[in-house]
Amino acid sequence: MDALKMIVFILSLGMDTLLMSISLGFVQTKGKTKIAFTFACAEALMPLVGLFIGKSAGHIIGDWASLIGGIALLAVAIWLLFFEDEDEEEGSLQEI
Repeated sequence: MDALKMIVFILSLGMDTLLMSISLGFVQTKGKTKIAFTFACAEALMPLVGLFIGKSAGHIIGDWASLIGGIALLAVAIWLLFFEDEDEEEGSLQEI
């Protein structure tokens, strides 16, 4: 079961790189291989970087994670309740 989850995870991560490489194949430009290789390396490295950052953050805030998560959730709720409407009004005024 874990192997199936890993395969699905890897396929979902690589799908956007595959689609980008396919669309890059249609374009007449130099350095297609370099561009495709750069995207592939980024797709491979970013999950590893996120894993290490998440592991480090987990060790730092491990016991306090519930409290920090609750405070962050309340902060987002307060921001949405009191400040989100002002941004929409300013946007509608600029369109006029």
